[in-house]
Amino acid sequence: MRKIIVIGECALDIIFPQSTDSDEVTARVVPAGRLLNGAAALGDMGHTVTFMGETGRDFTGDLITGFLERHGVETRSIDRYTGATTPVNLIQGSDTSGAICMRSFPEDDFDDIWPRVDEGDIIVFGSFFAISARSRKRLMEFLSHCNERKAIIMYLPGFLPGQSRRITHEMPLLLENLETADIVITRTEDLKTIFKSEDDEAVYRRHIDFYCRPMINFDRQSSELHFFYGKERVSRHVEGDPDSLKLNSLIMAHIADRLIAEKVTKEGLDSLDIDKMERIIS
Repeated sequence: MRKIIVIGECALDIIFPQSTDSDEVTARVVPAGRLLNGAAALGDMGHTVTFMGETGRDFTGDLITGFLERHGVETRSIDRYTGATTPVNLIQGSDTSGAICMRSFPEDDFDDIWPRVDEGDIIVFGSFFAISARSRKRLMEFLSHCNERKAIIMYLPGFLPGQSRRITHEMPLLLENLETADIVITRTEDLKTIFKSEDDEAVYRRHIDFYCRPMINFDRQSSELHFFYGKERVSRHVEGDPDSLKLNSLIMAHIADRLIAEKVTKEGLDSLDIDKMERIIS
């Protein structure tokens, strides 16, 4: 059975209401990001899923690992550190552009336990974790190992704007990640944050096709998935609330699920046809 290994940041989102006129404010606390929630969705689908990352040995970290375990995700490859706290994002309403990202880490380096990787497994990595100096060296060593094992590497380049004040400093790492990946999954807001453009086809042609041929972008305005592969493009409408974290996570999970269902291999991503592209995002 092909396995799925998801690598990313372990954090909690604390979401405050848009209006804070009351003396008492009720906030909503949820596991942060597409990677955590996508891993849980893949576990619910019955896949063998492992999450790699790090979190503090605190009640916040317990909330995250407990969430993953309830959805059937293996957490042995999460490094539980001491001497610092689990990351938290403070967000008002649905607007993440002004999110306050609270981070503190111990002096010890990130030290995870590598899970077994076999040919055909799917490796999903992304978020700010993929360009963080703290995790970068260890992450790239693992991805190199996954490439040697002929696993499919899927990259999700999105992160909160508040995590990077000067995107030009991150660009060389982002481009290296694109070159490492076999397939890239983006959202239009990610493209705007990184490449300063909401035109996904133009971004693909100018910035991504040279490094990684297959790219799937979710455009929230049209509620469509756009699959680019060289000169080819296919689109599919997506039902549901386009602003929903659950929908964004399900898109990532669905694509990984379809790659397995369609028996797509690492080499097979070099020769996709229109029919297979349509089935992957159907």
